[in-house]
Amino acid sequence: MTMKLPVSALAVLVLVACTPVARSDGHATGKDITRRMDPCSTADHEIRMAIEVGDDRHASICRADGVGDCLYSFELGKTFIHANLDLNFDGREDYMIKDFSGAYGMHDVVHFMGFASCPGGFSVKVLDDFFTDVRPREARKTWADLQVSRACFDEGKGETGTRKYTVAFDSARSAYGPPDGNPALTEYCGPEELALPLTPAHE
Repeated sequence: MTMKLPVSALAVLVLVACTPVARSDGHATGKDITRRMDPCSTADHEIRMAIEVGDDRHASICRADGVGDCLYSFELGKTFIHANLDLNFDGREDYMIKDFSGAYGMHDVVHFMGFASCPGGFSVKVLDDFFTDVRPREARKTWADLQVSRACFDEGKGETGTRKYTVAFDSARSAYGPPDGNPALTEYCGPEELALPLTPAHE
């Protein structure tokens, strides 16, 4: 004898069958991680940016939908293209940008922003931090690691010292994480950073 399920019960079964299964250990599935590693797929209109490059590598960064004023403009003239690179190896040109529009005290650091180019013709910010220099280091799965440095002035010692770190893409944030994955280094040239040993000059 064949048992017939009510329509409501069938609907529940179909819904369960189509829902991604989360792992019992609380970790994301491969599909979830892949989605989070693609910031273009989750970017809303407020963070979709249009980047233009002008004379002397000046950069203009405005919302791609044209709403509001540009965040950084040619007229202000303090934002520049630092490097053109392919951060996630998708064949599109991404941007590493230096912004000199702020004041950073006695430290030799600059506001760096990294933007990934997306299929829809817009860019999404994936790096926003303060460094002295930023360079691609090596491929790490689908995103390049970055080697960064910070030259911080230590008032106690009366001198500037440089430290180097690795910055890796954090799939949970859909963006690059803090230096060496250490949240304490989110504050540049803070007490936690000044307590770390300096990087030897030959490295």
